[in-house]
Amino acid sequence: MQDVKSGAIDCIVVKDLSRFGRNYLETGNYLERIFPFAGVRFIAIADHLDTLEYGMADGYLAPLKNIINEAYSRDISQKASSALAVRQRRGEFIGAWACYGYRKCAWDPHKIEPDEETAPVVADIFQMRLSGMGYGQIARILNSRGIPSPSHYHYLKGDIHCSRYTQVLWQGQMVKKILSSQVYLGHMVQGCRRGHFYKREKQKRLPESEWAIVYHTHKPIIDEETYRTVQEIAAGRGKQP
Repeated sequence: MQDVKSGAIDCIVVKDLSRFGRNYLETGNYLERIFPFAGVRFIAIADHLDTLEYGMADGYLAPLKNIINEAYSRDISQKASSALAVRQRRGEFIGAWACYGYRKCAWDPHKIEPDEETAPVVADIFQMRLSGMGYGQIARILNSRGIPSPSHYHYLKGDIHCSRYTQVLWQGQMVKKILSSQVYLGHMVQGCRRGHFYKREKQKRLPESEWAIVYHTHKPIIDEETYRTVQEIAAGRGKQP
């Protein structure tokens, strides 16, 4: 759109209308107001739409197709969400990669197992917390030991490719998140956030009562007593340095 405003583009070509947009009000606004005002020609090949001829015999079909595309997008989103929710309730892992300390099983990507490289780090984090260390102090020790942070570790493994993860260090909030996760007890915890892709809504964190938690789905890294003690420390001491 910046190129359109600067005059660098005077024609936009897409495969069909659904590739351009699936919100019929927004798409219609572009086709009927913004593009004509900017002097931009729009072509949707599969839909035989060319705004150079818009308003002719078949022009009325574009708004109808936009409405159908939005309804289709909403239907697909709801079906996909329902399918994922079923897998979550069965205790199947549905993420792109497992949380720090675990990895997806080679024989079943919907199951996770301890990662021999990072599981010992998680165990050390819990032990350091038990010894009285704060979140920030633990982060500084991990950095001094040269242990890659979770995002940096995924970058090194090739899970993510963005160069901004090459210098990410441990932070207190990362440590706090690990210390509060029930995943390390062997429980599958998913569905903590929810959003609607077709509505372009940002994901929001849900209350714990709405999470999908399935117990004893994988091998634990931390025992119940250690986990409980760490939670009691957090509850008793509040924010840590």
